[in-house]
Amino acid sequence: MVTDLSSALTDCFTATGNEVFIWNSNSYSCVPNAERGNLVTSKTLFPLHAYPKQGDIINIDGRDFQVLKIANQTIEMTGGGMVPDGPFIDERLNPSLAIFFEPFIRK
Repeated sequence: MVTDLSSALTDCFTATGNEVFIWNSNSYSCVPNAERGNLVTSKTLFPLHAYPKQGDIINIDGRDFQVLKIANQTIEMTGGGMVPDGPFIDERLNPSLAIFFEPFIRK
């Protein structure tokens, strides 16, 4: 039986087929949702709370994507593209981390 949210999240990774994404040459368990352009992972997988940032490259199933935003961070459209419009606020009691991504636009 699951005793806490963090354990439930880890169990979820196993139940969904051990999907991973790669960031900075490291693999992280996750539950991806390609249709919505996001994934959910566990904060405990990131030492020192060093999470991906907007603009970072992540790889999911052999395809590169660009991080659009993290969790509750807001973004704003500008002439130069999308930029953060507010900080990511790390909710201590929430063990999950949502990462929103988009494919690269190629010419």
